[in-house]
Amino acid sequence: MPINPSFGIYFFIKKTKPNKQGKVPIHCRITVRGNVKEISLKRHIKKILWNPTKQRVKGTNEFATTLNHYIETVERNVQDAHRRLFDKKQFITAGAVKNTYMGLDEKHHNLLAVFQQHNQDMQHDKEIAFGTFKNYITTYKFLKEFLKTNQKKDDIYLNQLTYKFITDFEHFLKTQKTYDKNGETKPKRICNQNGAMKHMERFRKVINLAIRNEWITKDPFAKYKLTFKRTNREFLSPEKLQKLESARFKNKTMGTVRDIFVFSCYTGLSYADVANLTPDNVSIGIDGEKWIHTYREKTESNAQSLYSLKH
Repeated sequence: MPINPSFGIYFFIKKTKPNKQGKVPIHCRITVRGNVKEISLKRHIKKILWNPTKQRVKGTNEFATTLNHYIETVERNVQDAHRRLFDKKQFITAGAVKNTYMGLDEKHHNLLAVFQQHNQDMQHDKEIAFGTFKNYITTYKFLKEFLKTNQKKDDIYLNQLTYKFITDFEHFLKTQKTYDKNGETKPKRICNQNGAMKHMERFRKVINLAIRNEWITKDPFAKYKLTFKRTNREFLSPEKLQKLESARFKNKTMGTVRDIFVFSCYTGLSYADVANLTPDNVSIGIDGEKWIHTYREKTESNAQSLYSLKH
């Protein structure tokens, strides 16, 4: 197999709308046997300064010299990534060269790939409640956003995980702001203390899975401690419940939400239990009254429960 089977590297500026400074991004295109992948150099210049023939920045000033040196470094590193794949006698694709250059494992032993595989396996496990699966999807989404915004990466090797990465992700969860559809920042944070700890708990479970599979040898969570904040929930008094029952809402949806909440108060059913109720769960008991026959969500025994509808 030749060292350079139809392998090419090409630098260019993207034909996109310039940013506020009138600049466009520089990209590197990797080609292997007609297969193409692109890498962003995270650098921007004005179109007039780019020489498409030389694939370099025009001029000899400090700005041009520094940027051209960076481009040459990227070119050497991409060539080195290609050579490493060749030396390992691996099948070379543009994607494999890109992943090797970016420090991603082609065997998918990197963070997001492992997390995504875990979620896919969970999705097909009939013993896992949908709510639990959905929570893992959310944790994956936050990890992906954290990597993109704070680490400036698409993914990382599992063995690149450190204690600092773990604590930085926790800080991100507790300080990052949410955004509305118009891109405006909402005052609410992504998570409070306990919410962040639940995400960290799920994150740690996936890392433990990787350790058991010997995809990672050092546990980045070894010195990390989950710290949940004790909360005391206030009970709803009979007077407040009565006031809520007699309240009238102009919004029909709000009235429906109130009715479901009051129903839960009297039956003791959780939101998940109420959401799963169907007419088939209601039957006449030996006392002639209507009873709910259902199975509680998130209980160790998943035992059948009965609730009277007498009131």
